[in-house]
Amino acid sequence: MDDRADTLDEKLNKLEHTCKALQDSLMIRDRTITTRNADIKKLEAELRAANRRTAELQRQLKDRQAHEKETERDLNEARDHIFRLQPRRRSITETEAQEAFQNLVSSVQRWVENRLNTILDDLDSDVLDARRCDPKLAERFLSLTRPRAEKYFTCADADEFHVTAAIMQYLCQHFFDKDFYAPLDDGLVDGKGTLKLIEEIGISMRQLPREISQCRSWRSETLAALVRQPEFDKRRSAYLENHTNTLTQLLTVVVTGTSARGLPESVWNSMIKPAMELAHELQLSTDMFSVKWTPINSANGQTDYEKQDDLGKYICVNVLQFGKVLKLPRGQSSPDETRIMYLFDICPGLFCQSVKDDSHPPERILCKPRVLVAASEGKQKLAPKGPTVMEWILDATKDGMAV
Repeated sequence: MDDRADTLDEKLNKLEHTCKALQDSLMIRDRTITTRNADIKKLEAELRAANRRTAELQRQLKDRQAHEKETERDLNEARDHIFRLQPRRRSITETEAQEAFQNLVSSVQRWVENRLNTILDDLDSDVLDARRCDPKLAERFLSLTRPRAEKYFTCADADEFHVTAAIMQYLCQHFFDKDFYAPLDDGLVDGKGTLKLIEEIGISMRQLPREISQCRSWRSETLAALVRQPEFDKRRSAYLENHTNTLTQLLTVVVTGTSARGLPESVWNSMIKPAMELAHELQLSTDMFSVKWTPINSANGQTDYEKQDDLGKYICVNVLQFGKVLKLPRGQSSPDETRIMYLFDICPGLFCQSVKDDSHPPERILCKPRVLVAASEGKQKLAPKGPTVMEWILDATKDGMAV
């Protein structure tokens, strides 16, 4: 009996121990669950806070996007308003162009009159032949003359007109005959890459339903924007300095002695600077300006143009009257009983063709070309020969070839 009781007690103890262990395990589990529930609640609270913050950020983002759109709209409206109020870039007027061109021609003529004194005095005193002219430089200088003018290198009292024509020819070649007078980029081909692109776009625009005035306005504004770049000023300065030096060197053929003092500065002030400023304005204009010589100036010089029809459309300077302007009515070659012969062009003329919507009005003459003629009422020879500076320069090139 006692053994049985001991066995039951032992089982009971084990059962109690097992129950206690189970209770302890349940208590630990309950604490773990409680802790986890607390963590879950904490995480849920953090998640709700994060959601609230996310919602707030999304709201702020929408508000900012809406504000940016409103700001961009306001800026666009302000910009459009400014451009509506801003006047279009002012182009040079015909009157201003006419005055500037006349001033340029007068400046060149005064320069020639003042600077050729020494060499003309040497010619008159028969000491010029004793001087030597560099053949290569002489050849370069004569390259500025037309074949028509070369025929009259021996014409007495025509030296100043030959030199004036040579200077104007140089200015035309390097400023007025170009689509744009200075390089717009650092391209290998004379800085013409950008200009070529502008011209190609202009051609494409004209093939679309665009008015001529729109195409010209676009070209003008594009060039105006390009010349405002700092790089353009550097390229232009180098370009102008080069041509000032080149033209100065060429003119040393005819400018000697005391007349050569301050030669580079005088070339810049009297020729390069005014030519550059005028070319700049003409080529930025929406109207089409052009500087052109007379058609007969391009002749090969084989024909004597006596009693040339309609010389009245030119300013005729009479070499036989020391440069006096000959008054010829338009449509009349010469006054009654006056013999007149065209010799060569001294200065080109200035012409303008306005751009009106989709049409081109006729080209107008703003400044007539200035030509040298020989006019006489008697039997005086129309192109009397005499010793001339131009003949001396021509002889220098022949001497160079002989060497």
